[in-house]
Amino acid sequence: MPLAANPLTSMAVRYIMTRNIVTISFGAVVKESREAAGLSQEVFARLAHLDVEFLDALENGYLTPHLVSIFVIAEHLGMRPGVLMDEAYDRVFQSGSGTPAKKPAPAEVKG
Repeated sequence: MPLAANPLTSMAVRYIMTRNIVTISFGAVVKESREAAGLSQEVFARLAHLDVEFLDALENGYLTPHLVSIFVIAEHLGMRPGVLMDEAYDRVFQSGSGTPAKKPAPAEVKG
């Protein structure tokens, strides 16, 4: 079976593309939030007890942060972690370049 026709290869490529888009979107949200707070990378890294190289790699989409890092970053930006995640999520589905074809419909509430 040719490599391109292999369904597992297609799934892997979609996963990698989605992961990259999510990572880049999250990093952009962190960077914009930090800049909106008027903080340089160096000052923010020192306040949040983060390495400047880590923060730079995160903001530029080169790494995916752990959950604890997301909480620490959000706390030092004065927001809830869900706000950072929501903003990144919205960017992924509004970018038009993301692998997710459409934003999932909200679950119906039965009551």
